Amino acid sequence: MNKRIFLGLVLAGLTGTGCSETTEAEPVHEAKSVIAGKLGAHAAQEALDEDTIAVQAYERVRQAHAARQAQSVRLAVYSLQPVDDVVAQVDARARTVGLEMGAARKSGHELMVEAGHRVLSIDARSGTERYVDRSRFHSGRSVATLPLARADYIARAREHVQRALPEVATRNMRAYKFRQYVNESAGPNGERTGPQVYQVAVAFQEMVGDLPVIGSGGKVAVHLTPNGEIIAHESAARGVGRRLADLSGSEVLDPEVARRQAEERLAARGVRLENYRLVRAELGYLRHGRHSPQSVMAPHYAYLYEPLSPAVGGRKVVEVVPAVTNPEVLAQLRQDAQAEAQRKAERMAYAQPEDVR
Repeated sequence: MNKRIFLGLVLAGLTGTGCSETTEAEPVHEAKSVIAGKLGAHAAQEALDEDTIAVQAYERVRQAHAARQAQSVRLAVYSLQPVDDVVAQVDARARTVGLEMGAARKSGHELMVEAGHRVLSIDARSGTERYVDRSRFHSGRSVATLPLARADYIARAREHVQRALPEVATRNMRAYKFRQYVNESAGPNGERTGPQVYQVAVAFQEMVGDLPVIGSGGKVAVHLTPNGEIIAHESAARGVGRRLADLSGSEVLDPEVARRQAEERLAARGVRLENYRLVRAELGYLRHGRHSPQSVMAPHYAYLYEPLSPAVGGRKVVEVVPAVTNPEVLAQLRQDAQAEAQRKAERMAYAQPEDVR
């Protein structure tokens, strides 16, 4: 029996974990790096950031407020670049990824180009691009031992970004996370035979100044076979536009106040915080998911809580709070939230069956 386990979806959220499976799989062995150096010294020596920079940024601001030196904190707010004309964009992008341009078809707010098993799609509202080889995506052959080292997969993924997403590659995109997609195998008598990897993914996270972009957006994920062949990518890293505001002092919310706000919201939603513990606090520019029409990017605090024990029956919860107090910026964030709520409502209405009563 084979049981597929997603060891963390790369673009699923702040933590990189968004899967419904809770089974823990043993790490699969990796080979020593033999090719990363050939693909570039920068890629060969890249270390995964995970969430280190966001945690360090939070701690710096927390310490500044605790020392009554909030005036030393400097944060900025940016617009996001508008989405280009999608028809012209999908034509050019299809050529870049090697798809013969046929008649593009529309699916909801996405334009898609198909060539055999390969599909390119661009969301007209968010600009998110997805490319996938459907014949191999989540359907590859499993291996007990990865034939390449992690550094090799990172190097090949970055090389793909440089070739297929050249505009994104010019930005400060740091290696963020590495994930394995695993089949859990069992013998005829039910005995566990160990995990086998059928796909890997590398995520790159954008940095804006000295702050990372947190949340589901602002990232590029590249999916590879165990042999290192590219089978998909997703880019939710729409470019940063003009600087809208520079904030400091009282316009930067105290992280401890933000934490209290986060916990009040969670409690109001029925989360019993006595059964959870805070495992991580972050500061970064918040970007929403792949379909979000977000127009403003502002610093946010993010608080990650996890259950104290499996008996709690809950999952990790994340709450984000704007790190700014400027009324104009908060009004812009509310407008974005309203647009996102409307998008989700439209999607739900579209998904509902027609009322024929």
